[in-house]
Amino acid sequence: MDENIGNIEKEKAIYHLLDSHPHPNLLYAILCIPEGIFMPRLETCLAALLEPPSAVSPDRQELWIQQLASAAAWLEKLGLAHGDLRPENILVDRDGNLSVADFDATVAVGSELRLATLPFTKVDEKFQTPPAGPETEQFSIGSCIYNIRFGNAPFADLGFESPV
Repeated sequence: MDENIGNIEKEKAIYHLLDSHPHPNLLYAILCIPEGIFMPRLETCLAALLEPPSAVSPDRQELWIQQLASAAAWLEKLGLAHGDLRPENILVDRDGNLSVADFDATVAVGSELRLATLPFTKVDEKFQTPPAGPETEQFSIGSCIYNIRFGNAPFADLGFESPV
């Protein structure tokens, strides 16, 4: 329970920072209070829209890729790495625009990642992650792009199941 409370407090700190440095493709908090975080309700998560992949037009796929890269670049400009970029943590509004969400694994660039969700997190042969930063975020973005383009997570065709 203490760990969950700590995660919520870390996420609130990120939302407070984003409140003063907003980006159109980063989810914002309507209200942060001791009992929780209130956020706008969006239609669905990206993962739900990628099945079947043929249902998503190439133009929409390109828009999503641009919005995802823009959001990640903005976080990096603020000195942060999302730390858990994957389709389940990317929300889509009724107009079809992305909002990156779920900032409880977000850390400062150069810090140790708090989470490693395969296949969206870069790991070495010993399943160790490099420090959070451009390398880790670009790997996650690339994995999300693969998922957007092909409708399944990287390595899924090899029988790899994401532990999500």
